[in-house]
Amino acid sequence: MTSGSPLNDAMDKIVKDFEQQTGATVDVVVDQAGYEDAIKVRLASGDIPDVFATHGWSVMRYSEFLEPLNDREWAQYVNKGLDASMRDAEGNIYAVPLQYTVAGIGVNFDVLKEAGVDPDGIKTWDDFNAAGEKIKAAGKTVIANSGKDGLAGNLINFMASGAFSDDELQGFLDGTFQSDTYSKLLDMIAQWSADGWFNADYVSASTDDVARSIAEGQSAFIFEQPDTLNTALTYNADANLGFIPYPNTQGEPYLVGGEGIQAYGVSKTSENKDLALQFVDFLAEPDNAAAVAAAAGSYSGLTDVTTDLGVLGDSYTKWMEDNSTPTLPFFDRAYLPSGMFDTMKATTDGVISGQTDTASALAQMESQFTSLYGQSN
Repeated sequence: MTSGSPLNDAMDKIVKDFEQQTGATVDVVVDQAGYEDAIKVRLASGDIPDVFATHGWSVMRYSEFLEPLNDREWAQYVNKGLDASMRDAEGNIYAVPLQYTVAGIGVNFDVLKEAGVDPDGIKTWDDFNAAGEKIKAAGKTVIANSGKDGLAGNLINFMASGAFSDDELQGFLDGTFQSDTYSKLLDMIAQWSADGWFNADYVSASTDDVARSIAEGQSAFIFEQPDTLNTALTYNADANLGFIPYPNTQGEPYLVGGEGIQAYGVSKTSENKDLALQFVDFLAEPDNAAAVAAAAGSYSGLTDVTTDLGVLGDSYTKWMEDNSTPTLPFFDRAYLPSGMFDTMKATTDGVISGQTDTASALAQMESQFTSLYGQSN
């Protein structure tokens, strides 16, 4: 989370309430852009926080460092839809899922209306590209993204979830990088950049800048987690925001989902384990869990929690409840070896900024995939 964001405010209140009730002191370290690298360093050095955010990797990356939480009272309420991403082969769960992330393409509907684009008509990438041309002609930024905070990784990661055939997905799992289809994604992004579809301040823009851009109607789309839309509403509470499904080259349009960023585990070597477990249980209390999920603009991962999603609720109702839109897993968590997201982020950023071409980015991805796959098998 970013400092001063709705998520940060919600967590600050929960922490203060916990301190007041228990007499404990909770030192909170807030970091977004450098969080993944920072936690890797702390784990490697043995300087492990008592409680830390697993940001989608509680099983695949962090389970060896975490206490199994199956016996906690809240564990019975974990949404079954998270079993595939949050339970290991033995059924163990290692983090409390305060957020069940379900994301589509973030949209400012007023910008689309002004450009003459029907959001319900975007079913394929050809439809999306046609919409982008109209939005560009209307003088708006088509896609807001952040080079500074590495949001390019989410851009291609979410697109990739519906880009590959079943045989290609199995190929990834068997250790073969599917370069032909991945290169098509990079080519599409390169064309968007060449056509001037990204924000002019892409290189220096932060996540907050992206949120402000879509909130103020300067841009039409963001390929981001739902909490960015919630942050956007702090800049313009009246912004007509929501999301639409991603075009799927293999079938029907889809949403992406799984373990969200707001999931917290307890270090199995913590010197304050009992208190840390008590804190995680406190996070899972329905009122607290609801506050975090609402601030993140997403469903809770706990079924005993009711969340007020505000203006974003219309999109959830339309696409998840009324239309039963399929939810596909985040691509990197399901089909790439641990550690690949940084390379996805860097290579896609290079394509958007023009610092590298598609062929070089593809070669780097394939090389890193081969190396990391070999280390994990």
